Amino acid sequence: MKSYFAFNPQTHNFWPIYEAIKTYYPIGIGYAYPVLYTEYEGQKKFVALLADNFHNMENFKARYESFTSKLQEQFGLEVQGTSFGQQPCFSFDLILEKTELPELTKVKKLSVAVSLLGDFYTIYGADETILKEERQPYPYNYHAVNAITASPYKEFEVHFLKLKQVILERYPHHKQVPFSILTTYIDGVYNRFDETNESTIYNALFNHLLRANYPYNIRGDQYYGCDEWRNEGITDADFQQ
Repeated sequence: MKSYFAFNPQTHNFWPIYEAIKTYYPIGIGYAYPVLYTEYEGQKKFVALLADNFHNMENFKARYESFTSKLQEQFGLEVQGTSFGQQPCFSFDLILEKTELPELTKVKKLSVAVSLLGDFYTIYGADETILKEERQPYPYNYHAVNAITASPYKEFEVHFLKLKQVILERYPHHKQVPFSILTTYIDGVYNRFDETNESTIYNALFNHLLRANYPYNIRGDQYYGCDEWRNEGITDADFQQ
């Protein structure tokens, strides 16, 4: 069942997320109507952002590759880039553990995405397995995400918090979008990568890697990060009334 974007504006201010999406996406028009979709002024700005950040190699190296290289040195772990150049974020995986067997690969990682559409980022942990099958003419892989960890939880905690600190040092005005918000929808928002299905907020702000309608097993606190969005003056006591 779909959950649509909603929040209590008396306690939290998530309006910047809605405003960013409304700015760049023609709400109510899908990519099944490409002329209407691409003629939307926000989509023209969207394409210009991609050109400036990805297709300009000097900018890409300065804004993204230098950062991931520094991260790899700081953490002493493998960093796998997942930026596609056609989606509105810089993204990468920090590989915490990897076990490779002849027929199976197990990966524990932290996935990070920093949006180009506004001051937003996300971090979540993922445990995944890849079954490998020898086929002709090419081998075939069966990929599954076994669990998503939505907050600094258990074995992810230390690296999650350290990664969050490093991101905020580079992007001091950015806020983490809570997992509970990322997986909601805005009625009538579509992107180029799934023209017939509405996009989650994650898909609109970042990329397709956290897939809609996938039956994820969620660990940790899905509301982690909500404190960053509290209206000024709201305290814990207000939530207890």
